[in-house]
Amino acid sequence: MQTRSRGMRLCKWCRTLNLDAIFQRKHCTNLGGPVRQRKRAGREFSVDSCPLCRLIAHTFGNPAGELRGNHYQLYSYSSSRINSGGWAAIDTVMLSLQEKTRFHQRDFSTQMRFLVPQVQVDKPIRIIPPLVSASLLREWVTRCREGHDKLCGLAADAMAPLSEMSSFRTIDCRTGKLVPWMGQPYATLSYVWGGEPAPLFTAALDIPQLPPTIQDTIDLSLALGIGHLWIDRYCISQQSDDEKAEQLPKMDLIYNLSEVTIINADGEGTQLGLAGMRGQPRKTRQLQTRIGTRLLASTPPHPSLDIRASIWWSRGWTYQEGVLARRRVVFTQGQVYYECSGMYCCEALNFDLDALHTLDGQRFKAQYYRRNKNDNQKDTDKVALFKSVGQGGTAWDVTRRIQEYSERALREEDVLDGIRGVLGAMERGRWRLWHLWGVPVLPRGPRPTGRRSEEMDEYREAYDSITWTPTIGLCAGLCWRGESHLERRAGFPSWSWTGWKLSAKRRVAELEAALETSAGARQWVVPVKWLLEERKWRLFQGSQSLEVQVEVEQGRLDLDDTEFQRHYERLGGRLPVVLHMSAWVTPMSIISWEGFRGVTAEVEGAEGGRRLRWEFFSATTATRPLAGALTYIAIELGRDVGSSPMPSVYVLVVVEVGEGVYERAGIGKWDQITLRDPLKPETVVIDGEELSCLLKFGLGPPAVAKVWKEFQLR
Repeated sequence: MQTRSRGMRLCKWCRTLNLDAIFQRKHCTNLGGPVRQRKRAGREFSVDSCPLCRLIAHTFGNPAGELRGNHYQLYSYSSSRINSGGWAAIDTVMLSLQEKTRFHQRDFSTQMRFLVPQVQVDKPIRIIPPLVSASLLREWVTRCREGHDKLCGLAADAMAPLSEMSSFRTIDCRTGKLVPWMGQPYATLSYVWGGEPAPLFTAALDIPQLPPTIQDTIDLSLALGIGHLWIDRYCISQQSDDEKAEQLPKMDLIYNLSEVTIINADGEGTQLGLAGMRGQPRKTRQLQTRIGTRLLASTPPHPSLDIRASIWWSRGWTYQEGVLARRRVVFTQGQVYYECSGMYCCEALNFDLDALHTLDGQRFKAQYYRRNKNDNQKDTDKVALFKSVGQGGTAWDVTRRIQEYSERALREEDVLDGIRGVLGAMERGRWRLWHLWGVPVLPRGPRPTGRRSEEMDEYREAYDSITWTPTIGLCAGLCWRGESHLERRAGFPSWSWTGWKLSAKRRVAELEAALETSAGARQWVVPVKWLLEERKWRLFQGSQSLEVQVEVEQGRLDLDDTEFQRHYERLGGRLPVVLHMSAWVTPMSIISWEGFRGVTAEVEGAEGGRRLRWEFFSATTATRPLAGALTYIAIELGRDVGSSPMPSVYVLVVVEVGEGVYERAGIGKWDQITLRDPLKPETVVIDGEELSCLLKFGLGPPAVAKVWKEFQLR
């Protein structure tokens, strides 16, 4: 949308702005500088008569031009000082209106919008048309396919595993026939099913009769030069359990090996079509207005805001479809967003891709791929939305992927299937990381690197003293904890995060409403975090006395037995839910149970009769009977080694639910803060005087009593 100021005079306030001076001013930091303060903004914007007021109000307010709040400040910024979003690739001055009370909370990567002067050649801002330009999307995809062979390309034999799936087929986009995969390039579709029933399998699709979203995806795939398409609801027979069992564990291969994944992040179901395609023109909040000799254009909201607010972003199944894809074309109501491992683009920003790329053309330069230093979000090494699986990082990344997935929603029975693709990618990747019911069996952390120093030498010496086995890797994986009140999920083991869900008491009404579809309300996966941190994992010495066995057809196999790996590969991580364990355990009794953060227990100390007080994280909201009614034991999973100022022991709490049968009840740490004798504080000597003190840095927690026990954990 474009307006002109001819016949319309600027208001008194706008006439005082020296636009020539403003757009020639350069800034030394990304904080920019103030232009002029506006007070009582709602009364001063002359949206009916002043073109600049209209442009400012339309860009930074709502479509009616209303700006709420009393104190606003107009700021100018040098684009070369803003690293995120690719702004540093151009050299211009931009304007933004900021509410003064939020001046120090700016997020350059997504939140801020700007007014940008449009130069005659290579205008930096595209005015988004009602319909998507397929040629622009093809330009992005082609740029990656031809230039990003190191990051986004495939090895010569990468496609071979697809031929091992007898049920794997694709849609011929020209005929609608489902054909066996014979090595042809294909695209994939990621979307939210909604409440639509699963279609009956058919070998040929009548394309004109397909839902609008499917038709649009077929058209786009052809426009991108890709003649075949994989869509789960059509290419997997929804009536065949065998086909689901064959393809679901290999979702990482299906999405990662496709040429591009088309994502519909606008609504749910297949009846609305892709925004901006033939049946659904877009309405964008974007203006460009000529003020004197300058053409000023507004930037629309960043597409990441729409993506993060979408139903698609909240679903568990779509999480792995997004992170496993090599190239993503994401449709939102406002504009299309593209991301691969080497670059990111959106329709509104018309930047020079050659200038953004490194000399070899493999990816964006580092300064365009990092967030600003004032960004408080985690994983700040990338401005991109999607975390690639298996590229860079360490094996600890699997815990981050599980944590991100655990914030999504899906049906109860799909809690493990929805992330099996990600887990499969980690298993087939360089770390060969396997899992038991979603609990990662972590490998040993990487050896510390860095310049030689006394501290680093101690660090490496501690690392070299550590022994590692699959059982110790499982101990590290078991150090997860729920982030809210929980209740059991039927059909899954209690020792896995898949065996828990949010308690009904904690389901917020707004979340339930957002998840309600014609198919019924979905459950949130339990929000998970690891009590063991990555830096502690590198120096984690698992319990060497703990023995874990799993029941298979031939009998029990030790987790550390090489024969166990063969059975694991056949069962794909879905082993029997019962673990047979033998370990030195510590008897304990519950004093009070006040929710998942407030469990207080007494632990028997190694010194005869000494009772230690301990608080840990519960695994349930249920009010447990007090001491004597149930039997609780604490199992040491591992401990810190090295020169930690306060070494910790990681402890799993289980409760007896049958004779010799236990379930997980919580997780916690023993250290000088959480495990202590309240009646016998430690003492330190200061200036010759003995003083009471609960802490002595460099010492571990008090010793506890232990007994040998064999039991089942289910």
